Amino acid sequence: MKTKLFSFVLMLFLFVGICKGQPNNLQSLDVEATNVGANTKGVRLSVEITNSVMAVDSTVNLFVQITNASTNLIATGVSDPGADFKIYLNNKVGKIYKISREPSKNFYAPIPQIFIYPGKSHEWSIPVTVGQQVKPGVYELKVTKSFSENGNYFELVSNLLKVQIK
Repeated sequence: MKTKLFSFVLMLFLFVGICKGQPNNLQSLDVEATNVGANTKGVRLSVEITNSVMAVDSTVNLFVQITNASTNLIATGVSDPGADFKIYLNNKVGKIYKISREPSKNFYAPIPQIFIYPGKSHEWSIPVTVGQQVKPGVYELKVTKSFSENGNYFELVSNLLKVQIK
């Protein structure tokens, strides 16, 4: 009994210690002004990656952030970030691989709208797996996402990240 209680208390302390060391949001990422995509109506999409060298069939985390520097409220639909953000790898000869998942075919499932107020941002962590179809080489990684402002839709394009696939 004492061993189980000790094990439980030890696990609790380890869990709390691990959680305490984790950021509670992705704003701790220092994204410089040069590491953001094009300005679209005062809104920008930026992407960072945990590792710029990846093996085929490996998974890395992308950290994406939409920043609203406009004076208007914007909205974007996100139910599954791995499918709702379009993620591409492009090599020098023009070969493009879409590595994001396909969205669900369940058209009854509502897509929740994320509202981003002026001067605010929203962040996501997206695990991405590089599949067998991607040949080894050097690529540029790009993320796109649509948003709406006052009933009009616009496409955001992230900064480009250089990645190597082995």
